[in-house]
Parts: sequence; C-alpha cells; structure tokens
Amino acid sequence: MNRLGTVLAGIDFGGAGSDAAMWTAIHLHPQKVVLGHVVAVPRLPSFLRRPPGGDLQLEETLVTGARSRLEALARELGEDVGGRFTSDVRVGGGVAEALEEMADEVDADLIALGPHDRRKGGWNPLGTIPSRVLHEAKRPTLIARGALGAAPGRVLAAIDESAVSAHVLEWLRWTSEQLGADPIAIHVID
Repeated sequence: MNRLGTVLAGIDFGGAGSDAAMWTAIHLHPQKVVLGHVVAVPRLPSFLRRPPGGDLQLEETLVTGARSRLEALARELGEDVGGRFTSDVRVGGGVAEALEEMADEVDADLIALGPHDRRKGGWNPLGTIPSRVLHEAKRPTLIARGALGAAPGRVLAAIDESAVSAHVLEWLRWTSEQLGADPIAIHVID
C-alpha cells in the first residue's frame, strides 16, 4: 500500500470523533476522509399524542440537523488540513452496523473513531460503540486518542495464527512507516 485512499471517521459530535478524523488526516494523509454520523431516532412513548407523520418529522429534523453540523465540520476540518473532507448521515438503530455499511459504500480502507467515553476508570475505556466496531468491522479500525499534533513513537498490533495476521502485519508496517514509529507485533501464548 502506497497511500491510504478513503477513511470513514465516525462522528458522534462529542469531539472525540472529529479529533480522530483530524488526527488521521494529519498523520496518515488519506486521499479523502468521510465524516459519518448515524442518527438513532428515539421512539416516542405511546402516551404522547403524535400528529400524523410525527415520527417521520422527528427523523427528518434529526437528519437535517446532523447533516448541517457535519457539513460545517467538514468545511472547518478542510480549512485546517486541506479540502479532502466529505460527510454522510444515516438513520439506523445499530450504530456499529450502520458505520460498517457506510464504510462498504464509500469503499473505506480504514475506519477511524475516537473513544466514546471520555471518563476515566470506567469498565470500558473505549466506549461501547468503538468496542463494537472493533469487534465487528471487516476492515482495519483505528481508535485515535490523545493530542492531535502528537504522532506515536510505537505502533502495537496483536496477531494470532489466523490468515488475517499477514494483513495485520502489512498494516503495522505501513502505519509505522507513515508515522515514523517503531512497529511492535505481539502474540499471546495461552
């Protein structure tokens, strides 16, 4: 791999996703970054009186608002790094599944996410959605944490005896070269 094509950056408007998108653009220099957001439309309780089409109106309002915020974020990030940001909004209940579908449609080489839960000491320092995407994604997934300007000194990849390990090692080599970092592969013997 000589150059990273498209990166899908999952955006939750909490700041961590846009930080991950910016970090990826600064350090890995993809050709394009697609900012992707998944709108989960809440179900209104049955005791609330709803006008005809009320659920559709709520969905439309949420999608329009998210699209507007994402387009503004894409412009802002593009001004900082260059104009290679676009955006996409989806409606879906399963965020991890919707991000994977979006990554398929934009032919993403990589999914980039920020940690969802910024609190320290929780049971899951990444958050539920990044953990699910890591578990379910069919493509390389990067969780970017820390300072935007700081490139890591080491890149760690866990490998096993499966066929995918060769691809993991290829990504480890490429990523560490892009970052000027030391590559480290780890294998745990049970």
